[in-house]
Amino acid sequence: MGAGFSGFVAEKEAPLSPSLGDIPESCVALVLNYLDAPEICNLGRVNRVFRQASSTDFVWESKLPENYQSLVKKLFNQNPDNLPKRHIYSILCRPIRFDAGTKEVWMEKRSGEICVSISWKGLKITGIDDRRYWNHIPTDESRREFGSNSEKNKKEEEEEEEEEKEEEEGAEEVDWRGQQNGVDAAAEAAAGGGRGGGEAAMQRSADKRRVADELRRRRR
Repeated sequence: MGAGFSGFVAEKEAPLSPSLGDIPESCVALVLNYLDAPEICNLGRVNRVFRQASSTDFVWESKLPENYQSLVKKLFNQNPDNLPKRHIYSILCRPIRFDAGTKEVWMEKRSGEICVSISWKGLKITGIDDRRYWNHIPTDESRREFGSNSEKNKKEEEEEEEEEKEEEEGAEEVDWRGQQNGVDAAAEAAAGGGRGGGEAAMQRSADKRRVADELRRRRR
């Protein structure tokens, strides 16, 4: 019995094996500082020490862009010193619209680079309102909701399509009139029997067709 009791006491006094929970939080934070953001989030689920280390500001500040303070002030109108760095990282990774909804900015999770997407309404191009050079053609790949109210966009697109249809009809009418005038001129020249007059009439007809083709090409 004495031997059994002494063995029990020795077993109680045996040192416990170390675990991940025994690692100091500062050491864990130093290791996490060299990892990517998704890896930091995954390791934060290991235990309490890893979770606390994965929330420290200096770990996440190294993942933020250098101008993150100015971005937070401009996009959210908040003081970045009052926000946890992990929270700043989280909100910057989401697409944020600004400038009347014509631009969108977000941060790429792994590289930390800032990406910007600009709607066609946010472009400043000389002559963009001139239909002879530019024309907005919506496609299935375009972001219809990007920019402003979707109903307003839909109404504007319908008005643009109606104007384009009227312009195409006008171009067809000009083309038809040009061809008709050419036929009439050729008939008059044939009736007059003059070779010089017929060539002049055919030249005028060709010129009118070229003008009509040019108008139709510019409106496309």
